[in-house]
Amino acid sequence: MKTRKVALIIGILIALSILVFSCRDKKTTTNTNATMDSRPIPVKVVQVEEKLTAVPIHTAGMVYSQQESSLGFKTGGIIKTVFVGNGERVREGQLLAQLDLSEVRGSHQKAEVGFEKAKRDLKRIENLYKEQVVTLEALENSRTAFSVASSDLDIAAFNLRHSTIKAPSDGLILRKLKEPGELTNAGTPIFEFAGTRQNWIIKCGLVDTEVVKINLGDTANVFFDAFPNQSFKGTLTKISNAPDRHQGTYEIEVELVKTPERLKKGFIAKIDLIPSEKLLYKILPIESLAEANQNDGTIYKLEANQAKKVKVKIETIMNDKVLVFGDIESNDRIIADGLTDIGENSTVEIFGEPK
Repeated sequence: MKTRKVALIIGILIALSILVFSCRDKKTTTNTNATMDSRPIPVKVVQVEEKLTAVPIHTAGMVYSQQESSLGFKTGGIIKTVFVGNGERVREGQLLAQLDLSEVRGSHQKAEVGFEKAKRDLKRIENLYKEQVVTLEALENSRTAFSVASSDLDIAAFNLRHSTIKAPSDGLILRKLKEPGELTNAGTPIFEFAGTRQNWIIKCGLVDTEVVKINLGDTANVFFDAFPNQSFKGTLTKISNAPDRHQGTYEIEVELVKTPERLKKGFIAKIDLIPSEKLLYKILPIESLAEANQNDGTIYKLEANQAKKVKVKIETIMNDKVLVFGDIESNDRIIADGLTDIGENSTVEIFGEPK
């Protein structure tokens, strides 16, 4: 019995000893961590750079001809012949399509006969009036009949002349809309035509924050997937004064200085617009961004020996630099290394020279 009591007392003493030592170790560890947490975090800093810069505006658009139109007959009738097809290049004055002229020619011949008769009648009545054989009323009626016949002949000649479609200039048939044998009305489009004497344009849409940065005459670099590894020069020739009511964007037009030979309507172009106006930006290395969400960013500015959080607006990223607007000055020091370990008001120390 005494032996059991002694063993129990010894076990309790051992347990108490372990607990005491455990508490001491925990206290020592806590004190050590506290000492480590109070040490300044080593960081590197950079100076803010200010520079007047023209930031390219990236957009995309579709190719159109500067001279686009629908071509149709000025009279109605049955289409007899269509001489060209989709994608064909044509010369100014080239015959593109023709109506069946049977009825039109008949009307023209009838009008010619009527005109000649009215002309003869008028001459006869004028002679008779001079001899006082007919009245003034008869003369006036004859003159009226001649005027009507002359108008009828003009209309018939117009219809005959415009029963064909000719190319208004050198250009390209974008689309053929009718086939021979079809009945067409006056003014109904038969072809979609694009003149090639004028340069091609690219229509794009910009948001309000972009359109305020550009001016007519600004230059552009234009790229096409159809022409890889090539760039083309363009000039900004039109800026809309009102937004598109569906898209909410402002339409602009960029005219190509030199047109690629196989360029076609509907090609997609990627454009870098270079504003002629330069703005003053704060420029930092990209690694100085602690956080970024679209155009909103966070950096840390060094004040005394503490890190202070600053919100900035990101304009763009160019290579390894980020252009921002924000509450920072050119002599401020911005933390660019060690950001993973710091927060607002963290105590820091600089190692290395500022960049």
